[in-house]
Amino acid sequence: MGDKAAPPRTLLLVLDLNGTLLYRKKQGNGRSVPGGSITPRPYLQALLRYCLGPYYDMKNGELAKAWPEDLRDSTTFHHQPIGSQFWLRAEQAAWCPPPTPVHVLIWSSATKENVNRMVETMMTKPVQRALLQRVWARETLVIPRLVGVKVDTTKDLSIAWDELNQWEKYLALRDTQCSPPSFLSRARAEDRLMYFRQDRRASKRSGKRKKVGSDAPKVFENVSEELCAETQFRLSDHGAHSSYGPLLDWPFGPANTILLDDSAKKARCQPLNHICIPDYDKKKALTFHQFTSDDPADVTEEDLDDYLLQFVGVLDTLLHVEDVTQWVRDGGAATFSDTQTPEERAHWVARGREALSRLCIPIVP
Repeated sequence: MGDKAAPPRTLLLVLDLNGTLLYRKKQGNGRSVPGGSITPRPYLQALLRYCLGPYYDMKNGELAKAWPEDLRDSTTFHHQPIGSQFWLRAEQAAWCPPPTPVHVLIWSSATKENVNRMVETMMTKPVQRALLQRVWARETLVIPRLVGVKVDTTKDLSIAWDELNQWEKYLALRDTQCSPPSFLSRARAEDRLMYFRQDRRASKRSGKRKKVGSDAPKVFENVSEELCAETQFRLSDHGAHSSYGPLLDWPFGPANTILLDDSAKKARCQPLNHICIPDYDKKKALTFHQFTSDDPADVTEEDLDDYLLQFVGVLDTLLHVEDVTQWVRDGGAATFSDTQTPEERAHWVARGREALSRLCIPIVP
């Protein structure tokens, strides 16, 4: 597990929304109701406070003192990266998020409109939402013609590493705030597919196809499979042969990134960076709704879903782990599941409560 010394790098936490952090009302066919009610998962606010730190509860004036302008990075509006729609703005600039105990990226397969609504529901203040590194929606996972179609999606974490690491490099090396980013963004699925096809054609013409490229079929079963092949192509030889150039592994990479998602299939590109949280379903949401109503009846806190409270304990453990993937490989996350024993549940609940109490964060469902 490693020693208790402070980690050399901050954790990057990639969070799913529906089924992980909240429940959206569903239709008979299982699809979410457009504009339907949203029920947060218990202990969501405690998790967000743990990750985003004291800034989360500050007002604008307090934030300005704690995070003075001379310590801020900003960019012009037209240079803002994909998913930065909630960053704070001042005059003609957008402020990049300040350092937080855990860097958080929201990544959902819902449409941008619905993703924004979910984020605004669970984080009601603009200052809170401005602490998120990125908020990504469906256009990052499927091409435009499939946005309204139910298809399998995969969250390739190398896309996040490309985007965040290249952005940090850009901020460090740019001449002025108005200097445009020179790197290609992989955030949009449509662009990734275009460059993947271009790189495969170039490799074939040059007769220097890499093994992963030559093993891939010329015709894919569907776009989802082609996008997964793009991931393998990108990761082979550390990306040196792709249009995007070498894949940077600092400040974020496999050793310090966690994807919290209720779907194992969406994490198939980097399974050792995935912690699978049991689905937050209608029954659990109704129980929480009853608990928070004026007449909770016989519902007690013990009856509530407490996986986000447990996950605070998991995160607090991972802050002292040198390599997330090794910890998962060694079975560290095995007791965080829907098959956990009462003793395993009690362990992670106690770990979460201890972490929150240490930071004076209210332990409220």
